[in-house]
Amino acid sequence: MTAPQATAGPGRVDLLMRVDLLDRVRDEWRALAERAGVPFTTPEWHQAWLANHPAARPVVAVVRDARGTARGVLAMVQSRRNGLRVLHFAGDELGDAFGPVCADGVAEREVGRLVGEAIGASGLRWDMVMLGHVDEEVGWHHDFRAALPGSIASIERRRIEAPSIEDAGDTWVAYLEGRRRTVRKETRRRRRRIEEDETHGFRSADASSATADTDTLFHLHDLRWDDRGGSSIESPAARATLADFNLAAAERGWLQLWLLDLDGAPAAAELAWRLGGRQTHFQGGFDPEHASRGVGIVLFARALEDGFENGVRHFDLGQGTAAYKMEFASGMRVATTVMLVRSWSPLRPAVSGAMLARKGLKAVPAERLAPLRAGVARARARLRR
Repeated sequence: MTAPQATAGPGRVDLLMRVDLLDRVRDEWRALAERAGVPFTTPEWHQAWLANHPAARPVVAVVRDARGTARGVLAMVQSRRNGLRVLHFAGDELGDAFGPVCADGVAEREVGRLVGEAIGASGLRWDMVMLGHVDEEVGWHHDFRAALPGSIASIERRRIEAPSIEDAGDTWVAYLEGRRRTVRKETRRRRRRIEEDETHGFRSADASSATADTDTLFHLHDLRWDDRGGSSIESPAARATLADFNLAAAERGWLQLWLLDLDGAPAAAELAWRLGGRQTHFQGGFDPEHASRGVGIVLFARALEDGFENGVRHFDLGQGTAAYKMEFASGMRVATTVMLVRSWSPLRPAVSGAMLARKGLKAVPAERLAPLRAGVARARARLRR
């Protein structure tokens, strides 16, 4: 359905809540998402997730000026989670950067406020709003919450840190020179050893190979993680979403899926997307048989080098502060996941209690949790085999 238009500020907000209506705004939406450079805010990402979650429905808010031009988009979905009507971002279990995409001169906080007002005026019924991985510094989610009608409680679920390379400079060689001496030496040494192997080959996926190469990524990722706690992308719906999005991204020229072959077989894979002058790294994998040769790090660095060669000036290295990322990073993005519930809702104490329990679990020494995690990992591996 299309909700009644909510007029606010200089223009209006259109809420689109049927998949067949999204074609009306796809081009305008894509242009704004490309300007932001964040793959998880594109219509292609939204569509790929919805295609693999048919019970969900879109809730896409388009902020227009007085002339009817789209000036901002905040794309969400509504689905059932544990019997609750939850408003959230499509693929928030996969992506790690969500929020409004805006035209030049339009503030994200203003878009957040207008969309909050529009959702309140639309009569859309919800039990919880989950705003996953929103930028703490920008703070648009505060304006969104304040604009919702009634008294709304905000409960922070978790924070993540994602290393990045900011204002990268002109060349990969120049950037590498600014890293620690040991990092420079090891990066070059590992690359040289791989290139001395006559069987080696670097390649990148295109539209004709995107699906098969995505399957190769999954295979190598499983080899890397099956015995180490399992993968974050193990569900069939998650993998289907990524496969569909990678194909669409390849057709748009966004896909940066790199593979390293050794001895006639894939040894490592690194998945990133490049749009709007930004390169977002998502996931990688490698064959443990080649671990001693550092194939995963070699391919990661090769993907960064290609970005430099093609004018990328901002690299998002993905969530997590793994040592290999931190060696190359020059900045850090902090994002938080916030859950909004009505202050009088019985969900509020339940959610708050669950968050306290989660924090308590984190306080348990890692050595006491290790046997449990290892057992779960072994069970997952047996199920796959």
